[in-house]
Amino acid sequence: MAKRRYSSKPSAMKRETPGRIALVVIFLLFLGLDLGVYFTTPEEQQHELLGQTIVRQLWTFALLGAIWCGQNWARYVLIALLMLGALFFIPVVMELIDLGLGISPFAIFWIVVNLSVMAAMIYLPAIRDLTHRR
Repeated sequence: MAKRRYSSKPSAMKRETPGRIALVVIFLLFLGLDLGVYFTTPEEQQHELLGQTIVRQLWTFALLGAIWCGQNWARYVLIALLMLGALFFIPVVMELIDLGLGISPFAIFWIVVNLSVMAAMIYLPAIRDLTHRR
């Protein structure tokens, strides 16, 4: 009977678990944001927004799933998409301010969540460990 050797290094599964939990939390945050946008939109415009919401959720799910499986390119694509989304949202916010309409707290929350997820994708070691296997 062969002896089992135990090492002090954590197994790959234990090392990846915090990153995968972070990915699930990120997916739920994006789902909550999309549902919040959908349900706060006037009913006349909801049917136009539904397609965009479904497409965003599919892309989010696909990219987070690829990150879950260790694909580093998906992390960079998600970072780029979040950055582009924030950059395109800034002129909309500036126009609303110029019109005197102000910014809703939900819009500020949307920006903060997107920038926070982008920072997590860049800096969070648990997510980087998923895509940089040793």
